[in-house]
Amino acid sequence: FIRPVQLTVFAGTWNVNQMKLEAIRSSLPKWVASGSKNADIAIIGLQEIEMGGRTVAESIVKETFAQSMQEKGNLTAQTWFQEILGALCKTTNHQWHRIGSRQLSGILLGVYVRDHLARVTGEVETCSVARGV
Repeated sequence: FIRPVQLTVFAGTWNVNQMKLEAIRSSLPKWVASGSKNADIAIIGLQEIEMGGRTVAESIVKETFAQSMQEKGNLTAQTWFQEILGALCKTTNHQWHRIGSRQLSGILLGVYVRDHLARVTGEVETCSVARGV
């Protein structure tokens, strides 16, 4: 059976302009807190985490031959995802779980849910459609 539940979603995107995580580590929790305090679901995008020809080429290869790597992300993406998760937990005093993610050439997208939703969330899939450089 289906039981309707009202949820609050925070969706935000930040162009980090290729700054290293260390340069904005103190700002990230403040930005996350601005919209996630009462949220049940957080959808967070970061732009320009890595740029350049190498990043675009890697993205094309992953999309063509290893699509699951796009969902997991490279080491830089994993570091950012963990930092976002930590910021969510710290600023909201709730436990959060990453249930979906996607890395494109210079873009990250992470979907997080609070603890009470993690138990009932499953079979999350991601996809992307290539569009220009």
